[in-house]
Amino acid sequence: MAKISVIIPVYNVAEYLPKCLESILGQSFYDMEIICVNDCSSDKSLDILKDFAKRDERVKVFSNEKNIGGALSRNVGLDKATGDYIYFMDSDDWLEPDYLEVMFKTIEKAKTDVILNLNILQETGQGATLYTQPSMKNIDTAGEFLNRWEMIANMPCLLWARLYRRDFLEEHHLRLSSMRTTCDDYIFHYISHIYTDKTFVFMGPTYHYRIHQESITGQAKKEKCWDIQFIKAYDVIYDYYKEHGFWEHLPIKIFNTMSCFVIDSAEKFEIYHAYLVKVKDFINKNADMYNEIDKYVLKIVTECSSYEEFKSKHIANLTVDFLRKSKQ
Repeated sequence: MAKISVIIPVYNVAEYLPKCLESILGQSFYDMEIICVNDCSSDKSLDILKDFAKRDERVKVFSNEKNIGGALSRNVGLDKATGDYIYFMDSDDWLEPDYLEVMFKTIEKAKTDVILNLNILQETGQGATLYTQPSMKNIDTAGEFLNRWEMIANMPCLLWARLYRRDFLEEHHLRLSSMRTTCDDYIFHYISHIYTDKTFVFMGPTYHYRIHQESITGQAKKEKCWDIQFIKAYDVIYDYYKEHGFWEHLPIKIFNTMSCFVIDSAEKFEIYHAYLVKVKDFINKNADMYNEIDKYVLKIVTECSSYEEFKSKHIANLTVDFLRKSKQ
């Protein structure tokens, strides 16, 4: 049985896949299995996987009978995994040579179910930038333990920046959401960390996160659908928390308005409206967790019964609409 199961969903990434696999096979840590799940790729991805499997017996290739998306392909990998620990990786990214060795030694020393490595470089083809968000700046670079609330509320949801103890995932029946969305790691972040007492967060070796037009992130930005995806993700999270009775023990913010949130179609309005009507009482009960823009959006969207009514009273960009109304 391997110490680490590396799980990689693969779909039409022939251009980037060799570098990804070379970076894994070149790791200083050897005791692992590399589970590649081909999700009906139409390019040369499967041929590349088979070539690597011939080169190294640690590479195991599985193929889906139909295209099911990255999240469910990761679940296929989880069902096949035998390692003590689970590491998810994206097929267009790559690792520094000592990445998995340091991750393994860190989780063994920390004795936690999950660790998070914040050393991430965003690779765009025009240079690399360090991935940051405000809450990350306060983390001790040598590492520190965060409780479940700090993790869920403040840390990035990036699936591939973590190493999980497999028994922990199995004990709580943790799998990626079956809803096809660009926010499946966001859902998994909220649900998995509800079961963790503490997580060790540190700056380890570098993960190289490639952003390109064909990537999920690139597609979502191009299609400007982040807002809808986040609302759908919050809906799944809310239902899970409510079903499992977590609200009474750990109130968590389950809606926020980002500057990119724009209601410019009937489809968007219906998605927003249905979700906010559903969670209105909970948000009002926990109003201290929400800012004034969040409360404003909740009010105007739930009070309007149709997209036409919304358009007649408000402008599409909710942040601008809030600022305009607050000055009147």
